[in-house]
Amino acid sequence: MKVQDLLSTPDRWTQGALARSAGGDPVDPLSEDAVAWCLVGAIMRCYSHSQLEVEVIVPSNLRLNEWNDQRDRTWQDVIHLVKHLGI
Repeated sequence: MKVQDLLSTPDRWTQGALARSAGGDPVDPLSEDAVAWCLVGAIMRCYSHSQLEVEVIVPSNLRLNEWNDQRDRTWQDVIHLVKHLGI
């Protein structure tokens, strides 16, 4: 599965945690309880890495987890980057 498929709708994306359960609680991105993922958590889920340091630098010179969690970040921003990266 590609990251863009996992994050196919806004409700499948989150901020402030690698993944969240249906109740909104933080969970491991590989957990069966996960229903929403941040960009890094989605990469971990899709590429089966339990520990992964993503060093892709986005235009603002932030790591992906920092970029994902910016207050003004939107799901559309994330999907645009994911498509650009081909993941």
